[in-house]
Amino acid sequence: MQTQEVSFTVTKQDYRAANYYIHFMSRTIFLYVSLGVLIAFMIYRTVVQYSALELWAPSVYITGAAVFWLLLQITKLEMTIRRYSKSSSNILGKKSILRYTDTRMTMKIPEIAFSSSGLFADYPAAFETRRSFLVYTSGTDLFLIPRRAFTREKLEGFRNILIKAMGDRLASRYNKHAPHIPIAAEFEAEKIKQQQAEEKAAAREAVKAHRKAVREARKEGRDLPAEEAKTAEETNAAEEAGSAAEENAAEEAEAAAEANAAAEDSGRRPRRNSLADRANLVSSRGMNAEKKHE
Repeated sequence: MQTQEVSFTVTKQDYRAANYYIHFMSRTIFLYVSLGVLIAFMIYRTVVQYSALELWAPSVYITGAAVFWLLLQITKLEMTIRRYSKSSSNILGKKSILRYTDTRMTMKIPEIAFSSSGLFADYPAAFETRRSFLVYTSGTDLFLIPRRAFTREKLEGFRNILIKAMGDRLASRYNKHAPHIPIAAEFEAEKIKQQQAEEKAAAREAVKAHRKAVREARKEGRDLPAEEAKTAEETNAAEEAGSAAEENAAEEAEAAAEANAAAEDSGRRPRRNSLADRANLVSSRGMNAEKKHE
């Protein structure tokens, strides 16, 4: 696909709409409860007014709490929008240039010397609202792209690119799946977990390569170079230490299980099985030791 380009400016109304959407999206239950309380109170107040019923006093306090929560959220949002619009680094009213293909997008704002580029597949989530596209580049950062920047054909094309590249990480009325709200801590934790898995896989491959080199050297009747021999010895030592630790942890877990069974038989509250978690921790330490020695 040839590179497509659109230019636009983000208005204060665009920024306000995006902030309200993101803020209340993560507080949907509270919003619905508050609105439900208000509607129920208005109906109840009308019924009381035209009947012989007396007003239930606690309903006033409950409704007041719902109104206070809504006003607090709106006040916080408006203060955030006000501070951002007055900051020197805001993008409101500044020309933005978006270039994209079916796999990558680049955003530039020449007035503040901003430039960012990335693959759609690496972005954690995206949302299409009635007004804009909100494309998250990390757990906290996003591109705000007004829909009016696109022609009708380009709008459909850009949406299809997002659906194809991001799948269920795109929330749109045109996409049946909705992504999990991209919270920074969760996104970073998932990223760290993925990195650790990749490092463990690389460590395993390195161990296999060392073993293969040792086998070939022994088969050919030659000695390994000093560095490779030392690394092989350290790898074996780390594996033996990890195996011993896992065996000890397994024995402790078995002992804990027996203790729990005895506690249940005697009517006492059993211990939590934290030893099983400790076994997993010891196993991961063994893997980290292998990586460190390599």
